[in-house]
Amino acid sequence: MTPLPMSLSNTLRQLMFVIVASLGAVTMFTATTAHAGKTVYYEATLASSAKDSTKVVKGVVWHCKDTTCKATKSRTRDAFVCANLTRKMGDVTEFKVRGEAFDAAALAKCNGKD
Repeated sequence: MTPLPMSLSNTLRQLMFVIVASLGAVTMFTATTAHAGKTVYYEATLASSAKDSTKVVKGVVWHCKDTTCKATKSRTRDAFVCANLTRKMGDVTEFKVRGEAFDAAALAKCNGKD
């Protein structure tokens, strides 16, 4: 087997780089659009504004706009998700799981004021 000419070898390397980079871009785009279609499981109202941001708190990705933050389901217990959020983002004035709000006692515990 004869070796490839140097120019052909470089062209093949460039082609492989373009293919790998394209696959990475497609994977990132697919992951982003797939997340956009997931339903909201947690919804929290913060005592102070988080502005428009995305925060990762103990593995839960929170999408915040002003004082409202939303996230998809986690494997962690709901009370821990709430408590972890308050440690990172400050007090929560309302916390909902699948549309049902925590009662006053659960919310106080979430905020560490029980």
